[in-house]
Amino acid sequence: MPCWADTSASRASHDADEVERFVQIRKARQALLDQEPPVTFWAVLDEAVLRRRVGGADVVRGQLERLTEVAELPHVTLQVLADDTGEHAALEGSFMILGFPEPDPDVVYIDAATGGLYIEPEDIRRYAWVFGQVRSQALSPRDTVRFVRKAADSLRQ
Repeated sequence: MPCWADTSASRASHDADEVERFVQIRKARQALLDQEPPVTFWAVLDEAVLRRRVGGADVVRGQLERLTEVAELPHVTLQVLADDTGEHAALEGSFMILGFPEPDPDVVYIDAATGGLYIEPEDIRRYAWVFGQVRSQALSPRDTVRFVRKAADSLRQ
């Protein structure tokens, strides 16, 4: 069961109904991993997002434990880009590449303060290159699970 951190800091201009809608959308996206057939999911997370304590230690620990559960699913690949990696190709910000079966083109999605942005198909090659670069610099999936478990364990006190 996922734990949800307080979204009020990033959604300060939104009322309670909008924040709840935001949380429900996130839960629905997460449910895609459990559907049949499940989506294939590959994520590279910056170490900083694993260390940020939004919602308190118990909430963060719950989120990290959920990440380790999801990372062990056969259709999920999770990697951590460690802080000591230094400079990397994704320093400009986070993004998602959404792949679709033919004939639909892949899409790049960027979550922004004013809403989501979809990037034109001709720019997808650049984002695919960036993703390839950060994947090669990130911890292996096995080392990532160990890293996330250790981060969760550090919150037990």
